[in-house]
Amino acid sequence: MSRSPFQYALLRVIPHLERGEALNAGVVVFCRPRRYLAVKVALDTGRLEALAPGVDPQPIRERLEMLVRIARGDADAGPIAQMDLSERFHWLVAPASTVIQAGPVHTGLSDDPDALLERLFGSLVALPDLGGMRRSYEQAALDEADLAQTWLEQFERWFAEAATAMGRERNAMVVATPGVGARTVLLKAVDDRGFVFFTNKRSQKGRELAADPRAAIVFPWLELERQVLVRGAVELLGESDNDTYWRERPVGSRLSAAVSPQSEVIGSRAELERAKEELAARVGDDVPRPPEWGGVRVVPDSVEFWQGREDRLHDRLRFRRDGGAWVVERLAP
Repeated sequence: MSRSPFQYALLRVIPHLERGEALNAGVVVFCRPRRYLAVKVALDTGRLEALAPGVDPQPIRERLEMLVRIARGDADAGPIAQMDLSERFHWLVAPASTVIQAGPVHTGLSDDPDALLERLFGSLVALPDLGGMRRSYEQAALDEADLAQTWLEQFERWFAEAATAMGRERNAMVVATPGVGARTVLLKAVDDRGFVFFTNKRSQKGRELAADPRAAIVFPWLELERQVLVRGAVELLGESDNDTYWRERPVGSRLSAAVSPQSEVIGSRAELERAKEELAARVGDDVPRPPEWGGVRVVPDSVEFWQGREDRLHDRLRFRRDGGAWVVERLAP
């Protein structure tokens, strides 16, 4: 079958014209020699909410569906749907001031406009197939014979190997607290006593840890197909340790920590910036440590080393505290 000239354009949703942010929501394909005109649409409501919080997606979705019906020539889609194919296409891609706008018209040759529409839609518009997102983990294995004698030695070994693969912030870890809260913080020290991070003790995580002093940690080293999972009790660092680390922080970080009522509702970013500038003007580089700011140590009861393997048959070796000793156990994936 010979190839025929075609034209296509993207349909974009622009919830705030003055800001200009857009998300692809459809494709229009027109092939005059084959009497072909079709529109295929999908609205990513999650991205729409991120671009324009509070915008009702239903009218936008209905408008997109109307464009599909107009392209199809449905009798109940109004007088525009009864126009000639060429006129309908030019109407669909004409400049507009509405929330839905067409991008530039592109041209090419195709022997199958319907397959072309599916291909363009799949590459430019289609919502991600979360169920189909998978990869095979084949970089490494974790056998008992290769495991270090202690969890600390094994962690330090993997932490060193993460230096090349991760590039930056290999010390980023997700901390989960008993109040069903979780957030990413930075590991600032580790030894045989446990894992240390610093925070405002009046923050949400600080209050949750005070109410129930237990935590879980995950180091998500995805580039290495590895995780380290820690569970344990928490203890607060002493004032001397807090002061020592506070003095090591950059001045800007100290100023920000001193003025931020972490996790509290504030009126605007400008409030924080103004408070920071005022504190800097008063104290210069000698920023006092707020009494509520300090270190938290997670004292592990278990440290699991998770290595991804092919066909989801992962290796999971766990150091678990058993009285005064540590035992090593293999867990099913």
